Amino acid sequence: CVIDSPLSQIADLSLELPWAFDHSVCQTSTVTNLYTANLMLFAFLANDELLLSDIGKAIQEGEAYMNRVEGPIRQAVSGEWSNVLILADGELKGLAAEGAIALTEIAQVHAQSHHLLDVRHGPIVTVNKDTLVIAILSPEGKDYQEKLMRDIKAQGATIITFTDHLSPGIHGIVDLEVVFGTPLDIAAQGIPFIFIPQLIAIVSAERQGIQPDQPSGLSAWVKL
Repeated sequence: CVIDSPLSQIADLSLELPWAFDHSVCQTSTVTNLYTANLMLFAFLANDELLLSDIGKAIQEGEAYMNRVEGPIRQAVSGEWSNVLILADGELKGLAAEGAIALTEIAQVHAQSHHLLDVRHGPIVTVNKDTLVIAILSPEGKDYQEKLMRDIKAQGATIITFTDHLSPGIHGIVDLEVVFGTPLDIAAQGIPFIFIPQLIAIVSAERQGIQPDQPSGLSAWVKL
């Protein structure tokens, strides 16, 4: 995300995204853009035209999506919570881990990521009224996903779900359903999804009076 970095001098090919460089040590723009760029590279290599098309949709509709969901997300997380669990499967498990890091760095809260059903294998005992759960749901396995959301809600947690489609089965169970509104390949869903934990981290930092770009005890020890 910089021009003429030392690494580029020895690389056979350097793809530079200087407009995506984050001056903040908590890199959010960089993460989102590097994820998208690498996803495009894999789609090119795999000749996956559908994935490329879905990446384009996520980008084209991104501004409208963020403007539409920011208010509801801010309202949903306006309460008190100090523990966050992000649940995701498949290609999005890695982005869930990144979302947890963003919440840890920016909002200074305890945040972890797990595969969706893995939360039953221990982590659910930590869920209570001080817990925020962000879950990415899929069209498959609606019954077990609904049962899991019910069980998590019974523990007192605030729940935000993300899908690219409406999930009527969980309506009334969770606190907020964030819906992109256009069907997307699961990997392309990561582009609109990562906005959710990043925004929530900012909201929490604002509420606590934390400077999100200058977290205590953290410095950019890798200089590009």
